[in-house]
Amino acid sequence: DSISNVCSHQGIAAAVRLPEHTLADVLRPPEPLIAVAAGVQDPGNVGTIVRTAHAAGASGVVVLAGGASPFNAKAIRASAGSALHLPVVADAAFDEFVERARASGVRLLACDQRAEQSYLDADLSGGVAVVLGQEGSGLADGVEQACDARVRIPMASAGDSLNVAATAAVILFAAARRRGTFAG
Repeated sequence: DSISNVCSHQGIAAAVRLPEHTLADVLRPPEPLIAVAAGVQDPGNVGTIVRTAHAAGASGVVVLAGGASPFNAKAIRASAGSALHLPVVADAAFDEFVERARASGVRLLACDQRAEQSYLDADLSGGVAVVLGQEGSGLADGVEQACDARVRIPMASAGDSLNVAATAAVILFAAARRRGTFAG
């Protein structure tokens, strides 16, 4: 009770050394699938993006400088342990990520509800980085302009967008399905 920062803890605690990963770790696979959190401020959303990326078979997550830490206690809880199994790069410089991604043949796909192209029609093959922005303001102009394409998720209702973690789930699982990650 005295060391937990939550009211309803599980009754266990541990001290662990967090894994340290680099951009090379997430860009290493032949056709990497990467989730990029660009300015995502809510640690719960960052942790859920990590958990979703892990479940979708992504090669890693990059959290750009200025966003919530993926190793914040709330983010770790939301990742349900995935932050300890999937390469996660925290506090990455966007310019360096773009340069290294391009050198590795990875295309940057901006998620933007104003985009003309649906993710259903987008090329999700090969190396792809799914770039997700802050829920309230979306992607910063410089980030969006650096991306190779913009996609949206078609919605039946008049809502203007999905939660950023839900957006990550839709697009990462679509990419995984098209890549044949899952049987059936």
